Amino acid sequence: MINYIIIALLGGFLLYFVFKYFNLKQDIKEFRFIYKKKTEYGSYSKLKEYSSSDFNAVAKDFQKLIEKNNEIRNERNEILENYRELMANLSHDLRTPLTSILGYMSLIHNEDDIEKIKKYVSVSEKKALYLNDLIEKFYQLSLILNIDGEIEKEYLDLKELLYSIAFEYYDIFIDRGDSLEVVTNYEDIEVFTSSKILSTTIHNIMDNMVKYSLGNNIINLYVENDNIVLLFENNIEIEDGDYSYLFERTKVLDKSRKSSTGIGLSIVDAGLEKLNYSRKIYVENNKFYMEIKIPMQLA
Repeated sequence: MINYIIIALLGGFLLYFVFKYFNLKQDIKEFRFIYKKKTEYGSYSKLKEYSSSDFNAVAKDFQKLIEKNNEIRNERNEILENYRELMANLSHDLRTPLTSILGYMSLIHNEDDIEKIKKYVSVSEKKALYLNDLIEKFYQLSLILNIDGEIEKEYLDLKELLYSIAFEYYDIFIDRGDSLEVVTNYEDIEVFTSSKILSTTIHNIMDNMVKYSLGNNIINLYVENDNIVLLFENNIEIEDGDYSYLFERTKVLDKSRKSSTGIGLSIVDAGLEKLNYSRKIYVENNKFYMEIKIPMQLA
């Protein structure tokens, strides 16, 4: 009798383990299929619940890995898309002035009138200078975008930096009957930042101001709550609203202006992104504002 009981128990255990074996085998088969589908096609669906608690724990860990993999995949695709767009824009922006220069060179080659030749040379020179400036802008953008790892930072006097850069542009505004003013109530405001990135960023903001301002150019520097605020302002004749979309590479205010490439504000956006500074562009009462906030804990 005891022998029969032992045999029955052993048989029961055997059937149980056989059942668990085939169950686990089926789970593994389904898991491999779903995992392959998720990794190849980027599916975001959750993995199913399995019969084994240990297998469920493994599945959850894999789920996290899959989600991370999909995030990396999306980031990579976004980077590639931005790169393709950048290359297309670069090709177009460089080809336009270059084609113009080659056209004027052809006119000069076939022209005998000295005055006309001088005129063509003058126009070609302006186009060449514009092309050189554009190449420099793309170089600046590529340097910022290719920064990887920790940014080299140092303590600097923000007020002194603003005054030194504003001084470079002062004569440009005065020569055209305009004004440029730095407004702050602080003796000095020290920030811990990348002087190279911040200087490049401010120079491009000033270049943008030179191109599009209609007067009363002011650089405000003050502290608000837990932020150091840089507020650039100038007159402009457009509707009130949020214009932060201008930070996007292909966005410009006036598409009819062939010199408007939008790369200057792309450099500003990329630089501030690397420094983790918030920024926005808005217009109120015919005033164009570009606001940069530097968190005090980063300063």
